[in-house]
Amino acid sequence: MFNAWVHVDAAYAGSACICPEFRHHIDGVEHVDSISISPHKWLLTCLDCTCLWVRDRHCLTGALETNPEYLKNDATNSGEATDFKDMQVGVGRRFRGLKLWMVMRTYGTAKLQEHIQSDVAMAKAFEELVRADDRFEIVVPRNFALVCFRIRACGAMTEEVADEVNYVLMDRLNISGKVYLAHTVVGSRFVLRFAVGSSMQEERHMKRAWELIKKTTTEIIEAEEIMQ
Repeated sequence: MFNAWVHVDAAYAGSACICPEFRHHIDGVEHVDSISISPHKWLLTCLDCTCLWVRDRHCLTGALETNPEYLKNDATNSGEATDFKDMQVGVGRRFRGLKLWMVMRTYGTAKLQEHIQSDVAMAKAFEELVRADDRFEIVVPRNFALVCFRIRACGAMTEEVADEVNYVLMDRLNISGKVYLAHTVVGSRFVLRFAVGSSMQEERHMKRAWELIKKTTTEIIEAEEIMQ
């Protein structure tokens, strides 16, 4: 109706859709103009590697094609070769697709699906551990292998103080070198992000991380109470 370009940014979660049980998350994708997926985020591929599918590639080439005399060649002129220089701003490009091809050839579909499914199972187990500790709360529902949680505000601890406490928790954990958490802000609240995705990560690592999170949280809260 509005002649707008519809793009789906599936950089992270798109990789999960190689598993049949997660494909419903991209229902309707057949109607979009383009979709991008970044295998370096969750599909065991080294940084950087992003896949872009475009319904009509002429929309790209029409805007980006360049054909000076020194770049002309028989293969391109005949249409036998797809010239990727006409689908990007820069003329030169690295062979990023080779990394993904090697991953696919090395692991195969079944092993890559197993990798995704294992990560999701570990994230689900971590989520259950968080829910079982009433000092914490799950901030948004978990869909894949990313758990967003935080120390909840309770008693004399206001939401603002809880934000500071969560920041201190993240900082101490990251400085320890034993676990690394990222963060985001949801509804103006500081939220911790626990992501499972490493090729070497096992359930014992997840449980060890949770034990460290609990221990560090206890130390921070006790120190906060002493200061009050």
